[in-house]
Amino acid sequence: MSRNIHSRLFSFIVYLLIYSTLAVKVNTEEETKDLIMVFILCRHGDRSPVHTFPTDPFRKLWKMGYGQLTAYGAKQHHELGQMIRKRYSTLIPEVYHKDEVLFRSSGTERTLMSANNFIRGLYQLEKESTNHLPPVFSRLVNEDHLLKMSSKCPKFKRLFNNLMNSSAVFQKAYSLQDFFSYLERMTGYTFPKDRSSPENFYPAWRLCDPITIWVEQGLPSIPKWVTNDVYQKCASLLDFKHYIRFSEPHLTRLRGGPLAGHLVDLFRERINRELKTKHQNNHPDENHHSSEGLHRRFVAYFAHDSTLAALMSHLGVYNGLEVPGVLVGSFNQLDASSRELGRISHRRHWLLVALYSSRIGRSKNS
Repeated sequence: MSRNIHSRLFSFIVYLLIYSTLAVKVNTEEETKDLIMVFILCRHGDRSPVHTFPTDPFRKLWKMGYGQLTAYGAKQHHELGQMIRKRYSTLIPEVYHKDEVLFRSSGTERTLMSANNFIRGLYQLEKESTNHLPPVFSRLVNEDHLLKMSSKCPKFKRLFNNLMNSSAVFQKAYSLQDFFSYLERMTGYTFPKDRSSPENFYPAWRLCDPITIWVEQGLPSIPKWVTNDVYQKCASLLDFKHYIRFSEPHLTRLRGGPLAGHLVDLFRERINRELKTKHQNNHPDENHHSSEGLHRRFVAYFAHDSTLAALMSHLGVYNGLEVPGVLVGSFNQLDASSRELGRISHRRHWLLVALYSSRIGRSKNS
């Protein structure tokens, strides 16, 4: 494959993410008859809080434990699977085949459960069905540098600690001293004695996780001290967490960069296969399933909001605000006369991006 095609592939990912950030809404239905591949990257569904604190009134509410997919989160992914099936019914096979479809998840329960619920929706499987679910591949959390942004990386930890001790972060911590004190007083959670220290961000982030979830899930009898102003400040702090973690190129090369490179390889392999078929004068491949992975029509990855934030930051298109629920990229048959066209639609909080920009003409160096 020529370097030009490789660079254009990378541009496709950038276009996909730029369109998702702009959240442009297009009502035109997508023509899918010429698609050769669809890729999606999405975060897990609605979950329970990861953290708690001494005065938490909802500690006994989460029957499945902390950080787990909720019933609504399962419903979200089941509906997403149905939506993807309807949108790409001509591309995604009705019956799972290991060489045509791939599901991968980070190694957390909520992402694995999200993947399984998505699969049930995609293949129209009922919970009582005796059909086997297709496999969802994953790696150990500490070793997953593609999908889990908290995997072990001493260099990232060192660089991030240096950034957290920068003057800009000190100034932000100084401006939030009163809010840090308020959170400590209301929650009983201990903060550092020096309220202007960036170390205060860590307990604040832990506390803002359950606080924002209470409000967003509309729980009854939320403590009166959780005002709209408190919610807004907590939401802003969590946005800042994503922003600061992936705000520098030397950070995103370690978090987000590996996934971007992986996606380029994924798309390149699929397009190389299509180019090879074109060179064979469109004769059917006698060993259609012989080259594992090169015939994949649909690839779905299930991860976290931090995964999407890291990838978008690495590509320079993350606005530091709310991360979209899902990104969808699609590739058409190769056609030199094609022009790039991005299309976006919304369904609830899910953000779908279909990118019709890969009708790549064959290069002499392909």
